[in-house]
Amino acid sequence: MIQKCFFIIFFLAFNINFAYSISCKKIFQKEPLNTVVLVRHGQSVWNEQRVFTGWEDIDLTQKGVKEACRAGVLLKNKGFVFNCAFASELKRSMQTLQIVLDEMSHKEIPITTDWRINERHLGILQGLGIKESEKIFGKELVTSWRKDFLEAPLKIKSDSDFNSYENNRQAPNSESFENLQNRVLPFWKSVIWPEIKKQDNIIVSSHLNTLRVIIKHLERKSNEDISSIEVPTGVPIVYRLNSEGFMIAKEILSSEN
Repeated sequence: MIQKCFFIIFFLAFNINFAYSISCKKIFQKEPLNTVVLVRHGQSVWNEQRVFTGWEDIDLTQKGVKEACRAGVLLKNKGFVFNCAFASELKRSMQTLQIVLDEMSHKEIPITTDWRINERHLGILQGLGIKESEKIFGKELVTSWRKDFLEAPLKIKSDSDFNSYENNRQAPNSESFENLQNRVLPFWKSVIWPEIKKQDNIIVSSHLNTLRVIIKHLERKSNEDISSIEVPTGVPIVYRLNSEGFMIAKEILSSEN
């Protein structure tokens, strides 16, 4: 009888431990991490003046250049080596990326520039200061244009250099966050994400609202959260992603780290 009881206890303990070990293996089994660094361009002239920029092609300030330099130094000190890079077709994004890579003493890597990661087109607000626009259209309406996911500023006739694209597609003349998401995420999923999966490290230099869309996707945030996502100029944000392309870990690099 004692032997029989001992056998039953041993059998139960073995199965519990076996099941526990299997569950632990599933929990702690390491999934391959995919790495991408997002960086908002350094401060632009219109950032400094608090003017709505959108698709206007504005240069960096000296502060913006210094921010990009600092980003490159931080990434170099962290040991990053990039395999390819992405920037928008606006020069503040391209300038920032090139400064970062130069500071890293980076060998030439493939750089893709594409209008689909340009800043959100802000329609009639482009070129207006925040206070000026609120006097013209009213603070409530301007706030709605800036922050509501579905609201787009009044349209303007597009006369920029970016007036036609692939397959004769026309440049937007105003965009809501939803419109922006509808052009950014297909490019992310079809072009950038495949590169992230097959490369070691990828860097993307883009703009506040464009990066908000990407971060919203990576962190699975709601539409209502998008305008509250903070993206400082010239500060690299490192994402470790799972096999489905969603955030496992996030690190904001700064000189204070």
